[in-house]
Amino acid sequence: MEQHTSSGSGELTRAIGQTAIGVARARAVESLRSDRLFDDRLAAGFVEAAGSDFDSPALSSHMDVRPMRDAYVAIRTRFFDDALLTASNDGIRQVVILGAGLDARAFRMPWHADTRAFELDMAEVFEFKERVLAAQGTTPRCERIVVPVELRDDWTTALRSSGFRADQGSGGSSKVFSCT
Repeated sequence: MEQHTSSGSGELTRAIGQTAIGVARARAVESLRSDRLFDDRLAAGFVEAAGSDFDSPALSSHMDVRPMRDAYVAIRTRFFDDALLTASNDGIRQVVILGAGLDARAFRMPWHADTRAFELDMAEVFEFKERVLAAQGTTPRCERIVVPVELRDDWTTALRSSGFRADQGSGGSSKVFSCT
């Protein structure tokens, strides 16, 4: 994937990429609906910070697939929101989000006060994400632990080093399984 540049955010590396911004765009679109499945007020800020380079139609066979992607992301997001909240209500107080990208669950979901959300992704992703979050002046609704790590490497050691307690159980969300 190529590097993209926009006047609003400076250089965005391929680590951010079309996928992360596309998913954020889909969450922003869903959040505007009167019958929305969730409300992600931070998603539009990520899209805006990425600039116009990331707002082009995702074309497949000369068809704009954004509406289909938007619906898929909305349903998938709601499904995993519900699964994580069920786990939380069942006593799980550690949430692990592998390949967190621009996920904003730590900021938008009604977590129990003692919940800890571990977000794992590449440092470049968090550099962009943290800059946008700081500009929006938002505060997480739980303890949020950012774990910059290459997921092809030993991310479990990085997770444990960040305070994850394997003996306490966790609700997991992963791009491999949940496509955050």
